[in-house]
Amino acid sequence: MKDCKTNAAGAGRKIVRPYAGKRIFRSVALLDDTIYNNIKCARPGAMYDEIMDVADRSGVIDFAWELPEGLHSRIDKKGSGLSNAQKQCIEIARRMLKYGC
Repeated sequence: MKDCKTNAAGAGRKIVRPYAGKRIFRSVALLDDTIYNNIKCARPGAMYDEIMDVADRSGVIDFAWELPEGLHSRIDKKGSGLSNAQKQCIEIARRMLKYGC
């Protein structure tokens, strides 16, 4: 099983501090696309059910369904309209999808 706690996300992210075995990132790189595609970019061949599963377990579903188009709501590269915690949920979903957690 792959370790989802490693810093495998790549360049451009700054680790603030380890917390209970997890790493918290100050900034999250987002795509100018839908929330769904922002998660799917971690593993382009992922199936719909896999993406929905990580979106649910990471907390993305909790805020996405309040948006007009749910997971298919568009966000920009800055994540305008999303809180830092919501952006981090998207990053967590990506890692879960990429590393099979």
